[in-house]
Amino acid sequence: MWPSSFVLLCTLALAGGRRVPREVPTPAPTPYVSPDMTNMEQVYYFLCLQADVIKPGEVCMFHAPAGAFGLGHAGWAYKAIADNTWYFGSTEDLGGELWVTVGLPAADWSWWRHGTEAQVRDTFKNRLVINGKEYHSAGYYTEYRCKTTKVAHLADAFEGLRYAMGSGYDVNFDNCLTKSIYVFMKYDPGLGLEDGHDTGPTSYFNSKLTGFGPVYAV
Repeated sequence: MWPSSFVLLCTLALAGGRRVPREVPTPAPTPYVSPDMTNMEQVYYFLCLQADVIKPGEVCMFHAPAGAFGLGHAGWAYKAIADNTWYFGSTEDLGGELWVTVGLPAADWSWWRHGTEAQVRDTFKNRLVINGKEYHSAGYYTEYRCKTTKVAHLADAFEGLRYAMGSGYDVNFDNCLTKSIYVFMKYDPGLGLEDGHDTGPTSYFNSKLTGFGPVYAV
């Protein structure tokens, strides 16, 4: 029997807004998960995979200006509806490769987590170590911007998250910025964001986050 807390969360997710009448994406045979996620946390994601609601949500882009030799670096976060928690992560590409083939998240230093709003900020603000490896240092991410969305397609966003974790890396077309945008657009296609191809994260963060709010310090 599933723990009552998980059942309650999923029930709330479905009750929080009108059910979206559309096909739910078929889960991949081997889902990509962050290397430090617990089994119980993974259960939560899959129990709530089909919980799409038409209700305001929120997305945030985190910015590391010093990344990529001054071109900048981006991380992403989006809000779950049932319990006001967040999914968040990034692709750090600490190996400095221009291209990484499709594979496990560790291949391009991708990671994701689930937690409270405070945990989102703390994770981006402080040093992140996974399996003994430093994914980013304290103070690397310095600021973020957020936007309230009209809808929250949680199932699609989760599929986008999983794709971003295992799609590999391409310096122009599949990088920290484009993956962040991809997840946002899965969460709410109405955001209308440009795809970020051939655009530096700092330039995009400063001038192309249409409708996003002011810059806040992490």
